Amino acid sequence: MSSISCGIVGLPNVGKSTLFNAITGNNILAANYPFATIEPNTGIVPVPDDRLKKLAEMYNTANIVPASVTFLDIAGLVAGASKGEGLGNQFLSHIRTVNAIAKLKPVLDIYNQVAELLDRGDPVWNHPEIDRELIKDLQLLTAKPIVYLFNLDESDLANSDKKSSLANIVSPAQAIFVSAKLESELNGLEEYDAKELLESYGQNESGLVQLINSSYSILGLQSFLTAGEPEVRAWTIPKESTAPQAAGVIHKDFERGFIAAEIVSYPDLIEAGSLSSAKAAGKVKTEGKTYIMQPDDVVLFKFNV
Repeated sequence: MSSISCGIVGLPNVGKSTLFNAITGNNILAANYPFATIEPNTGIVPVPDDRLKKLAEMYNTANIVPASVTFLDIAGLVAGASKGEGLGNQFLSHIRTVNAIAKLKPVLDIYNQVAELLDRGDPVWNHPEIDRELIKDLQLLTAKPIVYLFNLDESDLANSDKKSSLANIVSPAQAIFVSAKLESELNGLEEYDAKELLESYGQNESGLVQLINSSYSILGLQSFLTAGEPEVRAWTIPKESTAPQAAGVIHKDFERGFIAAEIVSYPDLIEAGSLSSAKAAGKVKTEGKTYIMQPDDVVLFKFNV
């Protein structure tokens, strides 16, 4: 047999087309609705085999033809297909043409675990042990990080007992307490006046700032800064990002051609008064590809493309 064929089969919307794209390098439709894949998409993948190269050297040939596997991305299987439900016999005729079926048992096991959680009303976000990459194509609301926002009367903003009681209801998720009325009043005020109004209700930050900070925290994000004559700008990156990864947020060419990053912490830069003064004080460091970005980093990337 010169080539074997393998159909990727499963329930609708479980990420079959996404898997197909990954393993074949194709860019087919990967939509999150039933029967996005009506006709089977085909991709031929060479089978890796180091032996072939050695044999080619032995026989002095540059023509290498590896074995291949033909993958078919087949439309989602639904109950009653044999009776014509969904794509019915059209689906079954496609699946009959392949030699094997990829069911991705590890993924199936995760899906079954998730189904059990949902059946008993247990949100997926409450289970960090579940690999989010394996279930991301399901687009589950309960798998997304959640911040609960409680809209309180202004008089309750300083009521610690009430806030503690509400927070316990949604624990371990994060809870934020705001007053929509107060937020409305803050809108348009000068910074000094807004601060004074917040303090009159025992608050240090507006609800908006709290929500942003909580969102960054729960999503594991941070920011770094770039500064120069054209602009001063904050860039959002995941925590633990390396310097090249951060450079790639600005432009992918910066990541590909990364040479080094000239970094100074924001407090040190402010204390020095200028970049040249910070350099003179030894506060500016040149970091390489393994450097882990910090939230207060002010960066100048050096690259070559």
